Amino acid sequence: MNRFIFVCYGHGSGGEGLSVLISSLQFCNDLKHEKHNSRTWTYDYFNKLFLNYQDPGWLNTIKHNYEGENYEVIPSHYTPEVIKKKFPDALYVVINSPRNESDKEILSNQVYEKVWLTKHDTLSQRVGFFLHNNNNQAPTREQMKILKDEISNGEIRCMIEGIDATPDNIKKLHLSTPLQAFDGIYDWYYDHSHNLFALEYRDMLDNKTQPLLRWLTKKIKTI
Repeated sequence: MNRFIFVCYGHGSGGEGLSVLISSLQFCNDLKHEKHNSRTWTYDYFNKLFLNYQDPGWLNTIKHNYEGENYEVIPSHYTPEVIKKKFPDALYVVINSPRNESDKEILSNQVYEKVWLTKHDTLSQRVGFFLHNNNNQAPTREQMKILKDEISNGEIRCMIEGIDATPDNIKKLHLSTPLQAFDGIYDWYYDHSHNLFALEYRDMLDNKTQPLLRWLTKKIKTI
C-alpha cells in the first residue's frame, strides 16, 4: 500500500504549512521546506506535482510506487475526488473554505499575497497558469515572449485581460476574480469520513489543529 497523506486546499489557505506540521508526526517522513517571508515552500515526494497545473490525463503519467514504512505528506490544490482515482487508499485532509465574510476577506488577502504576487519557477508552469486562466486558449507569439520572463501570476492575469500590469490593475483584477481550485470548484465544504478529515478554515487561523493530529495518529494505528 502506498502510504500517502494528501493535504487538499484552495490557494492561500496555508496547506503547505499544515503539511509540514503533519509531517512532524512520528509515522511520517519530514517534509522538506523553506520559509519565504510569510510563505512555506515545500519539496514533497512528487516534486509539487499536485500544486501545479497539469494537462488532461496527467494522473496516468504518475509511475511512482512508494513502499516506505513512513507516510509521505503531499500538499495538493486538487480535490480528493480527483486524487482518489489514482490513490483510493490514501488518507486525506481538507481545509474547508471560509464560512463567513470576515474569514473570506482574510483568505482573499492571503491569496493576493501568496498567489497573485508570486511567480512560477519555469516557463512551462507559467504557460500552464496562462492556459488554466484563459480557457485553455494558447498564448500568442507575443505573449509567449513575455511569459519567458519571470513575471508574476498577477502580471499573467493582466496580460490575459489585455490591460497594463500595474500594481493598481493587478489588485483590482484580483478583487473582481472569484476564488477557485484547479478542478473548477470554488468552495470546498467537506465532512469527516473514514479516510478524510475536514479542517475548518477558522480552525487553521486559530491554530486548532490538535484534533486533526489526534485523528491521524489514531487512524494510522488501525491500518
